[in-house]
Amino acid sequence: LADTDDWTMTPHTFEAVVASYGFDDLGLTLVGANVQRWQGVDTDYENVTNNSWVDTGDSSTNMLAALYASDNIEAGAWYYDVSKAAKAVYVDASVGFEFSEDMGLSLSLQYLNESEEDSSGIDGSISGAMVEGALMGIDLSVAYNFTDVDNGKSLFEGFGGGCSYTNMFVTTAGGFNDGTYGDASSYSLSLGYDISVINLYGAYAEFEADDIGTGKGDKSEMDLVATYTYNDGLADVSLGYVKVKDKIDSANSFNRIQFFANYNF
Repeated sequence: LADTDDWTMTPHTFEAVVASYGFDDLGLTLVGANVQRWQGVDTDYENVTNNSWVDTGDSSTNMLAALYASDNIEAGAWYYDVSKAAKAVYVDASVGFEFSEDMGLSLSLQYLNESEEDSSGIDGSISGAMVEGALMGIDLSVAYNFTDVDNGKSLFEGFGGGCSYTNMFVTTAGGFNDGTYGDASSYSLSLGYDISVINLYGAYAEFEADDIGTGKGDKSEMDLVATYTYNDGLADVSLGYVKVKDKIDSANSFNRIQFFANYNF
């Protein structure tokens, strides 16, 4: 549930203690962590006085995980105790099939369940499925997510970006579930293509949420990105376009153009 979410100028970063131990013969890795603080575009850092970081709670956040990987299967289970917010269990699994060097297919499933702590109002679940295919440099992905919450409850998608398969640059599968709307469903379609040092990426998603008396949610988003990498991957430039359309309230619709130049050292 910790993600860099680096599509903006302020990637998420964390202050944490992490310990891991691997059983190489079994393909199993155990991980434990204590997260004290995080910083980024989703932390409301601009509202914090004299501190660009946001504490994750009086007792911080504790995490335990078990990860498994083999030649064509990857699976994991995570448990989070986010102080004064929620207890969360997240599991996912994917199986891949490689037909040749230029062709492959993978199937993935995910499930997130959260229960509130200290009357935080966070309570619900997100489930999802995704199919990804690769053919001669072209990557295609189709995904679906369903969120299940009680009226007036919200969902916590994690520390930056969220893990749901249909999440876009701005809109996320659990974003509707802030207590304003009821259960929601979303689907996305994405396409990527590599041409030597140039990567082209496009994605489209639809998000719909039930009416619980305050209005129905219906929103779409389109993301387009072109990236050029040079100096053997040490640097890159990218141009991106984001179009968010709120089909209920047009005042919440907007377009955005982004340009980034990155140098790694």
